[in-house]
Amino acid sequence: MSQQEEEIRRLVLTLIRMTEIDGPLLESYIRQCQSHESAGPWSITHTAVTGFLQDQGLWVHEIIQALPENTQLKINHEMGVFISSFINGVLEICPLRDSENRPNGNDFAPVLPHQLAVLRGRDFAAVLLKYQDRLKRCWSKQLFEKVETEQSELRNAYLRDIAFKAELDKCDRSTSFATAWRKVGDRFECLRDFSGTLATIFPNTASVESDFSILGWEKDEYRTSLTDISLEGILQSKQYKVLSQF
Repeated sequence: MSQQEEEIRRLVLTLIRMTEIDGPLLESYIRQCQSHESAGPWSITHTAVTGFLQDQGLWVHEIIQALPENTQLKINHEMGVFISSFINGVLEICPLRDSENRPNGNDFAPVLPHQLAVLRGRDFAAVLLKYQDRLKRCWSKQLFEKVETEQSELRNAYLRDIAFKAELDKCDRSTSFATAWRKVGDRFECLRDFSGTLATIFPNTASVESDFSILGWEKDEYRTSLTDISLEGILQSKQYKVLSQF
């Protein structure tokens, strides 16, 4: 399990213990609950919210008690919504690294022939719409139309030509861009150029920032005296399992 996933799990467990929230629950059960606030499969009673607020100390307790009753009820309601929504939101966080602590590529656009060949027209149109603002300065409307046509031709070839399909199916996440596109020869050149442009664009800065996060995990406040060469050795050793496969 990656470090990010582990930290998210710990955070959620801590929040559950602190707030005494219930969940995950079935939607049908949540609808039957009385005097509670919910978000997604999580539900917290007004009593639990009151207890959480009182746990924050005497100062908070005295401030709340000095407020009018209707204001106390509103605070109770708002805190219940916040707590349940926060926990539900934390669980929807997508870790940027997989179980091998490598970048999670789920956010990257499909750029290889075997990825594009399985996309329906409406799915590829969504890709075009997502990236055309970034590329419209160097790509004309006619070129975008050509890209869409070639993607449709690629999909038809994949569905109808058994040998072509078998060749593309040999590709996986480890196949390089050049190797994958070499399998289609000189066909679909406009689509290849479009995909090559996307392959050089990061969907967001998080992919780069996550690499710096790894350095922070390894050289934390308790290891500030760690030299650069020692840090490099630690990071290299983490790749042993991957490198040993070759």
